[in-house]
Amino acid sequence: MDSRITVLRRVQRITRIEGQWWIRYVPREVNLVAD
Repeated sequence: MDSRITVLRRVQRITRIEGQWWIRYVPREVNLVAD
């Protein structure tokens, strides 16, 4: 649970700075964490 929250926070933070490029990379990280 904590791992997902950390990823979500990281994503939100990056979203503000970079934009929506993370959409491509996030799913992979989430899948790895989920597994």
